[in-house]
Amino acid sequence: MQIVNRKHSPFTHYVGRGSVFGNPFTHLPLGMTKAVVQMDTVESSVGAFLAWANGDATWAHIEPARRIKMLAAIRALPENAVLGCYCAPCLETQCHGYAIAALHAKLRGAK
Repeated sequence: MQIVNRKHSPFTHYVGRGSVFGNPFTHLPLGMTKAVVQMDTVESSVGAFLAWANGDATWAHIEPARRIKMLAAIRALPENAVLGCYCAPCLETQCHGYAIAALHAKLRGAK
């Protein structure tokens, strides 16, 4: 699985907030994005996304049906998916696309 900037590279699946894969957490002020929870940093928003996706009880109240739908969509991604977002290329801790790739591997039983 590859993560690319959607403005500069072809991609097969958009993973931004306007998609089923969108991160409900942001470091930006609420109202500037479609996110519903503001975090202190971009890294903490990616970490919260991963915790939420993995069922962390801290975030269980945030859109449970959306989480279930998102996990099903992640599992359905092909191995050769190219995920497009606005933040790549960047550190893995700064883009939830990398968290999606990790979740995909976990859900599909990859090692």
